[in-house]
Amino acid sequence: MDYFPIFVDLRGKRCLVVGGGMVAARKAESLVRAGAFVHVVAPQLSAAVRELASSGKLAVTCAAYQSAQLTDVELVVAATDDSQVNASVSRDARALRLLVNVVDCPALSTFIVPALVDRSPVIVAVSSAGTAPVLARTLRGKLEASIPARYGVLGGVCARLRGEVKTCLPTVESRRAFWELALDSAAAERALAGDEAGAEHAMRELLAEFSTGASGTRAGELVCIGAGPGDPELISFRAQRAMLRAEWVLYADDVPSAIVGLCRRDAERVRLASPVASSFAKCLPELVTRVQRGQRVCVIARGDWFRTAAGEACLHAARSHGLAPRIVPGIAE
Repeated sequence: MDYFPIFVDLRGKRCLVVGGGMVAARKAESLVRAGAFVHVVAPQLSAAVRELASSGKLAVTCAAYQSAQLTDVELVVAATDDSQVNASVSRDARALRLLVNVVDCPALSTFIVPALVDRSPVIVAVSSAGTAPVLARTLRGKLEASIPARYGVLGGVCARLRGEVKTCLPTVESRRAFWELALDSAAAERALAGDEAGAEHAMRELLAEFSTGASGTRAGELVCIGAGPGDPELISFRAQRAMLRAEWVLYADDVPSAIVGLCRRDAERVRLASPVASSFAKCLPELVTRVQRGQRVCVIARGDWFRTAAGEACLHAARSHGLAPRIVPGIAE
C-alpha cells in the first residue's frame, strides 16, 4: 500500500491554494465544500477563482507566492503551471511539516487527492496512488452508477441515531450487532426508497426492541420483482438491492440468466416452469416457512407479471398465509 488512506477534518481550518487557474479553482472549491477557510494566491486569477471569491467562499491575494503565506496554514495545494513555483511550495511546506499536494506530481506531495463519490455523509474515495488518475476517475464513474444517491439519506439517518444507539447499547459488540441488523432491515430500505422520516422512526422502533432483547433476529420478507424486458442493464437499484439480499430466489423460466446472475452468489435458486402461477403454488408452502423463519425470498418474473391476473392471484395466496409481499419495479418507472 503506497499511501495510507485517511479522511481529514478541515472544518474551520486554514488552507492555502497556490495558483489561479481552473485546476486551482476546482481544488479550492473542494476544500470549501469540506468546510475549510481557503486562501488562493496567484499573480493572475481566473474568472472561476474570482467568482468563488465574489461569493464569499474564499479569500484571494493577487500576488506571487511567498513562503510567509504558509503561516497558520494546515494544508497546502500547489496548482500552478510553473514547476519551479510548485517545487518551492512543496519544499517550504515540507519544512514546516504541512500536508502538501502538488497537482499531478506525487513525488512532491505528502498526500494525493482521490477521485470521490460523494453521498454525504457517505464518501467513497478511489485512488491509483497517483499513477493512473484517469483509471481512478473511470472506477469512480462505475461506482457513481452503482451507489444510489439515497445512501446519503441512509447515512444521515444513521448519524442522527448514533448517539441514541450509544446510550442504549453500552458495548461495542451490541452496537455492532444492532447496526448490522438495522442496515439490513426494512428501515434501511425505507431510507433508500426516499422515506427519510419513516426510516428514522422505524430504526428507532428497532433500537427499542433490540435494546430490550425483543428483536434479536431479523424479519423475513417476500419481494416480487417484475424484470421488464429482461435487459440486465435496465434493472433498478431497488431491485438489485433486493436480489442481493435474498437467500432463496424463485425465477420464471423466461427470465434471462444475466438477470438471475445479479442475485447473491450463495442464494438458493429455483426455476419456476410455465405456467409460473402453478409452479409458484407448489413452492408456496416452503416459501411461507422460509419467510416465517426470517429468510428473505425473492420472486422474479418478466415484464410486469405481478400486476397481471395470474400474478395478482399469487400475491393474494401469499397474503392469505400471513405474508406481506412487496412489489419492486425491476426497471425505473
